[in-house]
Amino acid sequence: MRWILAAASLMVLVSGQGCPEIEIGGPGIGGEDICAINDWYSDGVCDEDCLEPDPDCDDICALNGWYSDGVCDEDCAMEDPDCSDECALNGWYMDGICDDFCPLVDPDCEDPCALEGRYGDGVCDPDCPLIDIDCES
Repeated sequence: MRWILAAASLMVLVSGQGCPEIEIGGPGIGGEDICAINDWYSDGVCDEDCLEPDPDCDDICALNGWYSDGVCDEDCAMEDPDCSDECALNGWYMDGICDDFCPLVDPDCEDPCALEGRYGDGVCDPDCPLIDIDCES
């Protein structure tokens, strides 16, 4: 679900005392559909506050955040960008090696053990974020 605080989509309803109630999403000023304006329909994210039903809310991959997650999911309603991502297809994300040429940021590039070449170097490093194969007996 997206939350946007913009003049076109923020409506403050004053209800007596205390803090004002704020309505976010849905129609903008003049009844405009904020989801249509921002191209949020069929974008891979379920937006429940749109004026019209968002097709993504019926898409299991959108609901679970499986689009562009580094894994190719072939059973999605829309094409998963990961299915054309060489790094996702070859399992190079989170494999213990920093692949800085991948389309998505490889989490290994932020892993000190991967950056220092400590995975599979013959020394067990139990403090690494991923399991070091050198620690398996």
